[in-house]
Amino acid sequence: MDRLPNEMRLLIATNLNQQSLMALSRTSKSNHDLLRSKLEGYKLMKALLDGKDGLSLSLTRQPFIDLSVRHKDLSLLHVAVAQGNQNIAEWLISKYPPFLGAQDDTGITALMSAVCWGEMDIVKSLVDKGTCVNIRNHHGRTALHFAAEDGNDPMVKFLLKKGTNPFLADKDGWSALLLAVREDHISVVAQLVRPGSGIKEANISGENALHLGVSNGNMDIVRLLLRNGAESQADKDGNTPLHRAARQNNRDIIRLLVLSGADLTVENSQKETPLQLISQYHQDHMEDLLGSISS
Repeated sequence: MDRLPNEMRLLIATNLNQQSLMALSRTSKSNHDLLRSKLEGYKLMKALLDGKDGLSLSLTRQPFIDLSVRHKDLSLLHVAVAQGNQNIAEWLISKYPPFLGAQDDTGITALMSAVCWGEMDIVKSLVDKGTCVNIRNHHGRTALHFAAEDGNDPMVKFLLKKGTNPFLADKDGWSALLLAVREDHISVVAQLVRPGSGIKEANISGENALHLGVSNGNMDIVRLLLRNGAESQADKDGNTPLHRAARQNNRDIIRLLVLSGADLTVENSQKETPLQLISQYHQDHMEDLLGSISS
């Protein structure tokens, strides 16, 4: 039996367990071409990881190269995307269609990675080649979740145009809208919020978009949500957005919620009403506050 070349043994050893390596070391010469292609694949992986664009490009000219190799469960496309190497990314997509749906050990696809890195050109290329925009990672998030959480307005617009489902929630009940509100990305919220567009949906804590907007004290987002049909629902502790506003020093939001129909007398699980909380936290100017509401 012929031995593998030292270069091949060392590089493959970093990606295979010892048992597999011993088996490969004893392989016949007839299988060396197959293993050489794997070596070229690992060479390309290393060049991408090292940011050597020139070397990466030259390696794509090899007649035999195994594109299925992985590094710490990352595909070549994942690494090319993370490095922002659009040329290699597009070459990989054209040569190996399975890349389009490939996921790492957390379920992250190349599309999600490109969205997170803000690589719009790569995102467009992936989608144009057929990547499903609604694939979820293991936590239930789609590419839109990441774009919304980052406040990437153009990315959100593109994904919505390409048919991504804005109503999908992750395993904790977080939709793209809830994430955008939580992070105060009003321009993204404006794209995602429409009457009947999941505006009343809540996460596993019972928080809807209005709860989150009030908690952040973001008057513009609260006004936008109310204008599009948001209601003062209760969270799992019975707290409405008005309960939350009453605990904060934001009279404008309290006034806006009440004028929009929020109930001052509804009780939470602690038997507290918003009116009682206003009295407790805003005693010094309660009369002015209630007067401004009634006027």
